Amino acid sequence: MAANTIKAHEFFFQAVEGFIGDNCNVESSFPINEALTDIGECSTLQEAFAAPLRHKLFDMAAALRWVLFLKLAPALAEESGDEPFGAGAAFSADAAVGLIAEGDDLGAAAAVATYFEDDSAEEDSAEEDAAIAE
Repeated sequence: MAANTIKAHEFFFQAVEGFIGDNCNVESSFPINEALTDIGECSTLQEAFAAPLRHKLFDMAAALRWVLFLKLAPALAEESGDEPFGAGAAFSADAAVGLIAEGDDLGAAAAVATYFEDDSAEEDSAEEDAAIAE
């Protein structure tokens, strides 16, 4: 196993396996195992972030938890005995959130857009219904 891969960070990768198992939205082990293989072969945390999204393992809430996990877990893995990740493996939470926002699979844009929909048509209809009922 290459020393610059995610899998080379033993404590970190074990935590990733646990996180994926606890947060994925699929029943079959095949896409989970495929995603874990992909993550293990990644050389950066940013690449690792995208793997479960490509395999459609997460809903939007889990994807956001994954951002937090990748932001916090490397330091905890280092405290547990893993070698530090190199500067080239850095994780950008901002770039990760951008990827979530751009992806149609997670419905982020639609979830936000609901707050910009015109509710006046629904209010007018409710008022008309109340007037008819009187």
